Amino acid sequence: MSAAQDEGAKIPKSLAQQIRQLDPVLDAWNEKSIWSLYDQLDNLERPVRAAKSHPNDLESIRLLRPQGPRILNWSPTESDLLDGFLGAWLGRTTGCALGLPVEQVGVLVSDKKYIGRKKIRERLSQSHDWPLVDYFVENENASAPWGSKSVRSTIAYMEPDDDIHYSIAGLCIMESFGPEFSWSDIAEWWISHFPLSSLCTAEVQALLNYATRTARWGSDGGERSIATAEFCRRNRNPYREWIGAQIRSDSWAWVAAGHPELAAEFAYRDASWTHTANGIYGSMFFAALQSAAFVIKDPLDLIKIALSEIPAECNLAIAIHETLALCNSSNDWQVAMNKLESYIYGLSEYLMSPVHTINNACTCIIALLFSSGEPISAMSIAVMAGLDTDCNGATVGAISGALVGGSRFDNYLSRKLNNRIVTRIPGMQDLSISDLAQRTVKQWNVVRQSQSAKNLS
Repeated sequence: MSAAQDEGAKIPKSLAQQIRQLDPVLDAWNEKSIWSLYDQLDNLERPVRAAKSHPNDLESIRLLRPQGPRILNWSPTESDLLDGFLGAWLGRTTGCALGLPVEQVGVLVSDKKYIGRKKIRERLSQSHDWPLVDYFVENENASAPWGSKSVRSTIAYMEPDDDIHYSIAGLCIMESFGPEFSWSDIAEWWISHFPLSSLCTAEVQALLNYATRTARWGSDGGERSIATAEFCRRNRNPYREWIGAQIRSDSWAWVAAGHPELAAEFAYRDASWTHTANGIYGSMFFAALQSAAFVIKDPLDLIKIALSEIPAECNLAIAIHETLALCNSSNDWQVAMNKLESYIYGLSEYLMSPVHTINNACTCIIALLFSSGEPISAMSIAVMAGLDTDCNGATVGAISGALVGGSRFDNYLSRKLNNRIVTRIPGMQDLSISDLAQRTVKQWNVVRQSQSAKNLS
């Protein structure tokens, strides 16, 4: 119901009552009832104004964006590029690992309120680690601790996680298909390389939708799916404005570093078959922001640049402007988070999912502003703030890494990863962070050459 209300639908009381009467256990797989109710929700009329301010096609999105610098004046050396990309990769992995042990804690909800932040503080206080400045200690009370390879006593590498898998995938897709890659190239790469169990929510549903329109899954020489992006992102996909596309934005920012408009376009292609509206805009926003972070070093300026790549009146943009205002009137990040949560609670009678694009994007902004982009402070705030902790830690870590570069990001947190990423991607189970940075430099040059050729033609 929250997803329908996010899109402006008015939910009849009778329909809402039927949905509430479903038993979370007995009706968990009662597809006849669930899909009937879901389809009724999905078929509710959406306001014309909301639809016009939240388009899903790139041309319409660009018509609604504010003015901004589409490309920045940046002529980096190979050394500059390598240092910047190393910082971004180190930041993404370090921030992800920092937040991974409390990913399930951060998203806790009780009585229509977010309680993850409170629970994280309780855990850190029990181990005398508040405020957070190092990896979490192991939770002895957990029978199967989440992120067990990312706690202080065991961490020796970046353990498998979807937030990192997507960054690797983006780089591989650019290497395989070049700057003209399409959304269906991404779908085919995913089918060929990702175990389905390594994906979540919107990504799983979009890929399943894609697969239902072909008899053969992406094998060499096999026919591609005839599914459309619209079908993949909408068909029985209630997760379409959640955080998934936003956490996939980094690799598109890196290969288009210094060119925020192009970074947002790459992110759009990646997001447009799994997400709609604010789900797409979150990816475009952070791709543009991080693309600019290699050149511009003031977080507030970066936010303004990123806002210039999404519709000015979309829900995400409105929430970001609200976040900027509440940060300006708050003396620390916890006060700002209190105000942000109150703002989110007031948006709808149905609580916004703790893994929605909007609330997590605003949390990242708070972390960036109250840390001034300093990496350890930025990542720590993003994790202590709750919600999707590994996603936000990774996003803020990557941005702060781009801001300072690898030479300055080499800290006691990043060094514990030993330059190593372990994944669930077949054939890529053990990767070097420094090698990934080198490969990113190569693809940045490929993109630059492609753009230069276009400008000359």
